Amino acid sequence: MAQSLKWRALLYAAIIIVALVYLLPSFITVPGWWERYLPSDKISLGLDLQGGMHLILEVESEKALENTLERYASDIEELLYTNKIPFDHVKQTGSTTVELKIVDPDAKERVRQLLEQNFPVLKPQKTDEAQGEVTFTLAVDALEAKQIKKIATEQALETIRNRVDQFGVAEPSIQIQGEDQIAIQLPGIKDPKRAIDLIGKTALLQFKLVDEEGSVDEGLKGNLPVDCEVLYQRDVNPKTGEVKR
Repeated sequence: MAQSLKWRALLYAAIIIVALVYLLPSFITVPGWWERYLPSDKISLGLDLQGGMHLILEVESEKALENTLERYASDIEELLYTNKIPFDHVKQTGSTTVELKIVDPDAKERVRQLLEQNFPVLKPQKTDEAQGEVTFTLAVDALEAKQIKKIATEQALETIRNRVDQFGVAEPSIQIQGEDQIAIQLPGIKDPKRAIDLIGKTALLQFKLVDEEGSVDEGLKGNLPVDCEVLYQRDVNPKTGEVKR
């Protein structure tokens, strides 16, 4: 019995010593050699323990749908030009509708077939004929409209993640909330204005042609042809926040 109590006492003492080794750095400053015996991975504190920022951003998913319909209208114009079908206009008339007016009634069935083959997501709502003109009203499919909005929200999420990487925040929380909102938590952020300015600014997608004949060395020296510029790729280390280009 006495031997059993002795081993229990030694076990309890060892547990207390180990606990002190881990807990003392939280209350007092310990020598550097002490920290070598502590685990290197530290627990990342959330907003409730170290403060930070909590943002809710709303994605303009309706605008993404409108932009898609404008692109459909432009593509329909090109389709009519290619097939030599005379028309008056092709334009977006609502948040989910496109109107097409042709001036050759004999081409009505041909146009309907071309639309079915090339734009299956646009469903015909009505067709009006008057004074030698035929007007088609097309509406985007409900499932397609929902998918367009979903893709827009997912793209916004990835854009925000790339921007947050510039802060070097440890374990930020960025996730979709509802259908068109993004919830962002940035623990430890000390400059909320800069974070809001960077995260909330409007993104602009541009397509540029690469000048394959120009000299990169001359461009870096500032000797650029008209309408040319030198662009860099940013590579951010998510752990250290170091930026390379």
